[in-house]
Amino acid sequence: MTLMDPESAAASMLNQLEQFVDYSPLVGGYGLISLSPIRERQDWRLNERFCRSALRLIKDEELIEVDGGEFFVGSVDFMVRRSPDGRLSFVALEANGGSNRGYTALTTHNMSQMCNGYQEMLPVR
Repeated sequence: MTLMDPESAAASMLNQLEQFVDYSPLVGGYGLISLSPIRERQDWRLNERFCRSALRLIKDEELIEVDGGEFFVGSVDFMVRRSPDGRLSFVALEANGGSNRGYTALTTHNMSQMCNGYQEMLPVR
């Protein structure tokens, strides 16, 4: 099995998704909503900072290692708020266990990192 490089895989995935959104009114009569306007406004460097900050909070690296064939992927919606003392903090609004639609709002760079992570983690059969 030949694997596509993560950058090409992410670009291809997002391109196919946009094509599906474009044709969605022809299938079942419901038009899907594209997340490309959101994706275009994302700053991959800011996403990088969030990831690095989150990883620094994990004291035990074994908590983020995948050992075996099972793992869970989910998304969390959060917002930034300013506390009364003026500090910024994050507040979790909702955990969407099985919904990964938010990944499609990521930049191609961040999406390729995610694909690369899956590719490194999962065994090729």
